[in-house]
Amino acid sequence: MYRIGVQGRIPPRWRDRLEGMAVTEWSSEAKPPVTTLVGELTDQVALAGVLNTLVELHLSVVSVERLSVE
Repeated sequence: MYRIGVQGRIPPRWRDRLEGMAVTEWSSEAKPPVTTLVGELTDQVALAGVLNTLVELHLSVVSVERLSVE
């Protein structure tokens, strides 16, 4: 299970390339939009695929966190 934070918005047409991760966007007038992706990824290759998609979108990845699954 991973949580990835990026600065900016992910266009809806790109969301199918994110391995089924849940996408949550947050924005305010004072700060640029932030998008959080949360979901289970099968392996490191799946994580790399999601990160590569974000790079293709020219989004700044601000955090990658592996969440413990209990």
